Amino acid sequence: MTEKFIHNTAPREVSGAITGDRLDYQYQRAAETCLTLLEDTETCCILLEWHDDFVKENLSSPSKCLYGFNQVKTRTASEGPWKISQVFGIPRAKSAPANSDSIAAKLYEHYLTFGGQCEEVVLVTNCGVDSDLDELVLAAKTATSSSALSGEALKNFKRISASWQMSGGPAAGKSDDEILSFISRIKLRPEAARIEQSSLDYRAILSDLILRFSEIDLTTSQSGKICSELLELVKEKSQHSVPLNRLPESAEELRCRKGIQVIDLLPLLSLSNDAYIELRKSGSPVVKTLSRLHRICQSSGLNDEQTISICKLKTAWDVWYFSKRSTFQDTDLALLRGECSGILDSYIKAKNFTFEQLVQNSEGIAQRYEPKLPIRGLNGELVVGLIFAIAAERGPAHAAI
Repeated sequence: MTEKFIHNTAPREVSGAITGDRLDYQYQRAAETCLTLLEDTETCCILLEWHDDFVKENLSSPSKCLYGFNQVKTRTASEGPWKISQVFGIPRAKSAPANSDSIAAKLYEHYLTFGGQCEEVVLVTNCGVDSDLDELVLAAKTATSSSALSGEALKNFKRISASWQMSGGPAAGKSDDEILSFISRIKLRPEAARIEQSSLDYRAILSDLILRFSEIDLTTSQSGKICSELLELVKEKSQHSVPLNRLPESAEELRCRKGIQVIDLLPLLSLSNDAYIELRKSGSPVVKTLSRLHRICQSSGLNDEQTISICKLKTAWDVWYFSKRSTFQDTDLALLRGECSGILDSYIKAKNFTFEQLVQNSEGIAQRYEPKLPIRGLNGELVVGLIFAIAAERGPAHAAI
């Protein structure tokens, strides 16, 4: 992979000045973002305490990585929502430059450092944001230039640009359109409802995400164990220091030291990394597919090695069908799928219906259908792959025995 790997800034150290509640909230939000990897086919890694609190690394193409920088800020309910002046560090005195340590100024540093690789900069907070701030960010995303702004959005933008462009300001010497381009990269993730939530509430949120992204329904004890292990993994990666004289030499080393990837999450869910790697070759929603196949295999008494073989067969069918689909007649495919669905139903319902019988029936189907198809190559293994492809397509209520 050819990519611009920026490591001129060391991964951030966790400051002792940050309160426990602030860190707990940061870890919880980072853990939630890590779980989105289970269904997000573009994001490859969540980097912890690298340039910012956590960073989403997206593979937009084989030759370019894009980054989303997330800065976590907590407030109490009495402090109210974030205002434009607070986020952008605008002083009361019009003659003074904006604060270069403000939230937006810190995010602006990522925009300058990473250029086109900076996909978005995100303010993550447990409270709300003022409507003027929300409206300005939305207006910036659609405006072709600063002159296209109007109303309150234009008024607030002028306040920002005037103080930011002053000597000593975050964007001294920059044009209005350059500042607007940065604001258009801002994403707001306010969550005012979470101000008073407890750690148990966050565990419930994480459990719901695990079910949503992987379809693995958990008992209370299982859920608590997985959530604890995930939060501990986030904490460990966040606090993993990298000496200034030994920065990571490659993106791969950085991901290993400071990142969480899907392969780090699968063991927490008791899912096979090898099976995941096999399924990933077909490009389907991999973790949901794997969790459905895993339940069927587990209920059928199949071991991990057999589960991996089934994932290989399912992928082999996907690849074979994708290359031949233009020559398939709709009626032929419908009839073939109908027979395979019938065998699958028998297999998951009948206690005395063995995997060996499923394989034998699959070979019989292949022998009957292969001469009828306008293409050659259908065999018993591909039919087994189709049967489990159908199983993977079904919802969780129908996939399990």
